[in-house]
Amino acid sequence: MNPTSIAISFLLLSMGSLNVAAQSAGEIKDRNWQSNPKIIAIRRMVNSANAEVRNGVLKTEHRVCNTGWFSRLRIARDSKGTVRWYQHYQEGEDSSWDNNYYYDDAGRLRFVLMTSYAINGTREQHRAYFDESGHLLYHGRHLLKGTGYFGPPVEDLQELVHMDPKKDFAEAAEGCKEVKRTRKASPKN
Repeated sequence: MNPTSIAISFLLLSMGSLNVAAQSAGEIKDRNWQSNPKIIAIRRMVNSANAEVRNGVLKTEHRVCNTGWFSRLRIARDSKGTVRWYQHYQEGEDSSWDNNYYYDDAGRLRFVLMTSYAINGTREQHRAYFDESGHLLYHGRHLLKGTGYFGPPVEDLQELVHMDPKKDFAEAAEGCKEVKRTRKASPKN
């Protein structure tokens, strides 16, 4: 190999290394996900939705279903009818799942928090963050207690962006009953 070919090969290899280094610096990993600006923006959106649900800003509906297995569905919509939060809690024979889906102002899925409880004493959480186009930015699995349990494959998480929470909630009407919100009595003076 002549010196020019060696120099070109070295240059191309080093350029490839720079691309790999630049690419890996922008990747969201277990060690940097909490400080990533994209994740921080999504977490702000989630905190805002939670506050709006708590303060009654978002219109919420609540259903309890007992058709073989117990499940609870709660949905919160903004003034335009856009779903901002959807919760689907379900119990099975040996486990239960509490899935919380958060949507942005345009109705796009941006965050999913799944908490599983298993008969073996395991409790773990899965967090999935999505960008505006529905691409999975980061998936984290955190064992809170116990030895572990099966979790959703990444392919299943990526399919969640296609779920329609309005349709899911509407289809769960059969065998379910609406839970009416009760107002707390005002304290007597």
